[in-house]
Amino acid sequence: MSDTNVPRLLVTAIAPDNARTPSAAIDIARLLNSESTIHGRTFAHADALIESLDPATFDAWLILEDAAKARKLLVEVIARNDLYAPDALGERRDGVIEEDGPATITVSLWTKTVLWVPSLAWHVSKDAGGEVANYLLFRSLRLFPHQRIGLVRVPPANVLDAEKGMRILVSLLERCVAVGLTRTALGRLPP
Repeated sequence: MSDTNVPRLLVTAIAPDNARTPSAAIDIARLLNSESTIHGRTFAHADALIESLDPATFDAWLILEDAAKARKLLVEVIARNDLYAPDALGERRDGVIEEDGPATITVSLWTKTVLWVPSLAWHVSKDAGGEVANYLLFRSLRLFPHQRIGLVRVPPANVLDAEKGMRILVSLLERCVAVGLTRTALGRLPP
């Protein structure tokens, strides 16, 4: 039975450059939502993903990316209209993402209520980087202004195991009152 009042959460993980590299982001995405999507760390993958999305099929979108040097989850709050790093295939798109676009956009998934609560498990970040994840975040916020969209950068599995990372994200998402996400909205999650 489907509840039409329950927000639909899209979960996407950006795969690491090397397919043999373990990905905590992919593991957490699969735990959060069995229908999560995995996409390569290229501008072409980001463009194809955005073009394939129908905004009528989701209310909120959580993008996960591995962050090799992170010690806890990094909750990104700003997307920048700026690129300075190549993608996994070496393609460069240096400069602005959208010529007449704003310099920054505030991420729409996280509410101030969530950000005001200090946490030992996650850190608020204002630098999504100048590469594919920032590009995907910026473009999606511009193209889907009525959906709640956020990016979380995930530390390596030896720092944060997938089960614990999933539970932290569920807790964080549940506190997003503006989206109304609940365990029910996130699918089959352990209690």
